[in-house]
Amino acid sequence: MDDVKRAGAIVTDLHKRRYTFQIEKNEYAGEFTVKYPSLLDRMKIGALRAKYLGDAAGNVDIVTDNIVYMFATLETVAVKKPGWFDLDSMDDYSVLEAVFDQYTNWANTFRVGSEPDTDAENSRTGANEETVEGNETVSDTY
Repeated sequence: MDDVKRAGAIVTDLHKRRYTFQIEKNEYAGEFTVKYPSLLDRMKIGALRAKYLGDAAGNVDIVTDNIVYMFATLETVAVKKPGWFDLDSMDDYSVLEAVFDQYTNWANTFRVGSEPDTDAENSRTGANEETVEGNETVSDTY
């Protein structure tokens, strides 16, 4: 039963990860509330992206690919958004980018940092040498 309670607490905590922010850019203004994406949300983002791109996936310019990725992400994670926030109503890339940047800056605060590399110095000394059996040093420099 403890595992069930723990699992429920994790789900509850994930759903508590919400962020509300205001956007005022050019003629667009409004409030957004976004959530941190679950694994299912990440799948939905990928599926929505594939739906928008269709057969053109991998064959579109970077701006189009960015629009599709940003919009698929925001459509999935937005809990609350202004009425003007849809592809048919928007014509300003910088507004979409501003909303996406607000979301990603917040979402990235949940990323777990990696451990510092304790072997960092090893790559600087003897880069072309390798120790093998019997502590012999072999050089790959020709």
